[in-house]
Amino acid sequence: EECALRYAAGYVCKHLVDKIKKSSHQSKNKLIWCLHKLEADSESEPNDDSTAWIECINRGGLWHISGSVYLVFHAMEEETRRHVKSISTKHTLDVKGLMDAITSNEDILFYWSIASAEFGQEEETILLHEITKLWITVRGFAYVSGWVEQYKQLKGSTLQKKKALRKNLEAANCT
Repeated sequence: EECALRYAAGYVCKHLVDKIKKSSHQSKNKLIWCLHKLEADSESEPNDDSTAWIECINRGGLWHISGSVYLVFHAMEEETRRHVKSISTKHTLDVKGLMDAITSNEDILFYWSIASAEFGQEEETILLHEITKLWITVRGFAYVSGWVEQYKQLKGSTLQKKKALRKNLEAANCT
C-alpha cells in the first residue's frame, strides 16, 4: 500500500505541474516552483521499500515525492478512507464535506506546513486545495473501480456487451 500511495502521490504532483503550466494563473511560475520543491532530493531522502519500488518501476517519467510530502498524502488517505467507510450507510459521498475534512484535518495541516515551509501563504493554500481536489478525484475513481469489480464478481459475469444499468432500470420502469 505504501508503494501505491507513493506512486499516486507522485502522479498528483506531476499532474498538477502539467495543469498549472497550461493555466493562465498569474503566479503559475511560483506555483510550479513550489511543486518542484515537493520532489524528493535523492541524496537526502532515506531509501525505504516504497522508494526502492518506485525506482524499480520508473522508466523515466515518475515523480518522486519527499518523505514529508508522503506523510501529507498518507494522512489524506486515512481521512479519505474514513469518509468512504460512511458511504455504505449513507449511499452517497459528500465531496465538499470530504474536501473540508481534509483541508481542516490537524494532522494533514501539520504535515503540509512542514512540506510547504518554503512557500508563501497564498501558494500554500492554493496548492493544498488543488492537491486535495485532485486526490479526491483519483481516489474516488479507484474506489468506484473496486466496487464495480466486486459487483462483477458477485454477479459472476462480465459487464461487456450488456446494456448499461441505467438502461435496464429504465426498461424495467417502462413495463
